[in-house]
Amino acid sequence: MVNNLLNKPRKVTVLLIFASALILLPSFLLLMASSWNTDDYLIAELYQVNGFNGLSERIFTWSPRFFSEIILYLYYNAVPWLGKPFTGGMILIIWLFLISSIFIFVRNIINNNSLCLQDKIFFLDRTKTNNKAENIYLQLLSPLLITLIFLAYLLDSQRPSTMFYLVVVSAAYVSTLAGIIFNLNFFINQSNTQSIAIVDLLQLIIFGIITSSSWEMGAIYQVCFSGSLFLLLLLTTFSTQFNYLPFSGLNKFNRWKLLIANLIPFSLSLYVLFLLQSNRVGAVEANNIKSLLTGNFTASFSTAVVQFFREIFFLNNPAWESHIDVYSFTYSLIYKLGFLLLLIILLYQVKVKLNAIAINACFLSIVPLIITNFIITFSGYYQLGITSPVRQTSFKSALIGLTIVLIALIITSLLSSKQDKATNKINICLLLNSPITLLVNFGLTITLLVNLQLNHLKQDISNFQDLIISNNRNWQENLNSNESFAVYTEVPASYIYRMYLEYGLYPSCDKPDNGRAVTYINYFDKQKLYATPFKRQGMDVQLEIISEEIKSLENKIYFACSYTLGNVEKINKVTNTGQVIDVKIDETVEVLGWAINPDKSKAKRIIITVENDKNLLVNIPLGIPRPDVAEYFNNPNLVDSGWKTTFTASPEWDGQTIAFKVWTYNPDTKIANFSQEFILNFYSNSKLK
Repeated sequence: MVNNLLNKPRKVTVLLIFASALILLPSFLLLMASSWNTDDYLIAELYQVNGFNGLSERIFTWSPRFFSEIILYLYYNAVPWLGKPFTGGMILIIWLFLISSIFIFVRNIINNNSLCLQDKIFFLDRTKTNNKAENIYLQLLSPLLITLIFLAYLLDSQRPSTMFYLVVVSAAYVSTLAGIIFNLNFFINQSNTQSIAIVDLLQLIIFGIITSSSWEMGAIYQVCFSGSLFLLLLLTTFSTQFNYLPFSGLNKFNRWKLLIANLIPFSLSLYVLFLLQSNRVGAVEANNIKSLLTGNFTASFSTAVVQFFREIFFLNNPAWESHIDVYSFTYSLIYKLGFLLLLIILLYQVKVKLNAIAINACFLSIVPLIITNFIITFSGYYQLGITSPVRQTSFKSALIGLTIVLIALIITSLLSSKQDKATNKINICLLLNSPITLLVNFGLTITLLVNLQLNHLKQDISNFQDLIISNNRNWQENLNSNESFAVYTEVPASYIYRMYLEYGLYPSCDKPDNGRAVTYINYFDKQKLYATPFKRQGMDVQLEIISEEIKSLENKIYFACSYTLGNVEKINKVTNTGQVIDVKIDETVEVLGWAINPDKSKAKRIIITVENDKNLLVNIPLGIPRPDVAEYFNNPNLVDSGWKTTFTASPEWDGQTIAFKVWTYNPDTKIANFSQEFILNFYSNSKLK
């Protein structure tokens, strides 16, 4: 008897898929109420003031992100026409591009490599008899569910924050990830063909260009991917011993077509890497890669290797990157193995069975993913001495997720091969093919998505409620007015960087541990200048300086809530002062740097505090010549803005990690302005902690 088209397991499948979509929907709806980030204001000002000239200057002068910059240009010029920055709508479109890429990738694999014949599928039962049944589920719903599983893995394993909430970041990172997936789609699904259609070659070119020109690390991937493809074509052309490799069945004409098509994104990716020599100001990624291209690789290689393997086996949550514990290991292991098991079960349901060449293509596809993942890790340690920013750890998590997808395809194919020799005995293949296992699979998937939303939805609602109130009021008041006014918003303090201080971003002292920050931004009439960062010069809104009296100090010092400009450049022989630096407990600590006041005037003294500012460790005048500082700020009075000090550790600091804060200090007003924090890990001669 022919099986029912929608039997109970499949009805549950349809129900759970739509339920999964509804569970994810609130996050995207909340994005519709979101506000621009500081980066958005900076780029919007450039595009809306200078128009196409701003685009050409930004792209062809110093930006290697051609594709993502054009997307941002179109969006920022459409905002005045829309009347409001629909950040959520723009990010939703970008993320739909990513979701579509993984769906098309999995669908093509199922269509090309499963035991499906048009709308029919053959089921192998215990008596080795074949029953036919029409199957829409296998052709459409399986890749959709696999897409949702991958999306849940990406969102819940790394909490991608800026990748999910900011236009500037998502345009670059998410587009790069989608381009990588389309590259995988071509490499695996075209690996065993004898000829390649022009449409497929155009897709290879287009998505290769997107991958190369959305984000600098995408160019790294494209070099690895295109280089691997060139190597395969050379090996299979000049030797018949490599007939088991992908694209070995192509004739001479199709080989030349593929070679030329592959050359275009490969050349562009090399050009993007060449552009990094132009030093994109403020771009962490570009500076990191440039350092790798021109520097000494041995500086952080061993540290990056350790971190790389930790990222493979442990979750990349920033709170966990500084240590390893049983909880993080167990959670990560279960999560990643669970993700792998879900994919194996679902792929086995559609009888995915890759041939030998397609399996080899999956193996080879892992290589560019691993290389790119390691370079992102290495570049972060080499340039900054720390792990990559949160958005980069999210991207690396996605690459690990894609690697798991490829491993699941390989394992499923091997299991399907064993199915051909199945007997009446109950084995793992029959277990995976049971309806109960299918229901468990879908149940785990829905649990993942529910857990994802419950973990983040409450916080999202809390964050966006303030933005909704602020944005609606400010936009309604200003759309028909030529008067500019300041907008007060709060953003996480982790978004604060030195470059933002010139654009009105200040720490908020009335929040515990400076956990939030205050942003002042001007809104302008949409017919004129639409949005611009609020300059410090000519500020109409005065920042209320909240000061704290430190009574434990003999001479009372008021620590003002404002940032000075400066840098701690060297601690002993270490120049990467942003990392935790190991120092022997009996070693004299030498610290060098420079500093000026928040108003760019010359500072009088430098103080260094310790133990939550309760103890004053150093109080010295500035006076070391720094002509580079004077030249940069075009102020000869700042020529003596350098400072240097030494101190010895207290014996009770042995085995402890201590944070030190550097301040500029005016002895006349008793006001200190924060400059920078550095962290030292003290250890004895006998043991390095």
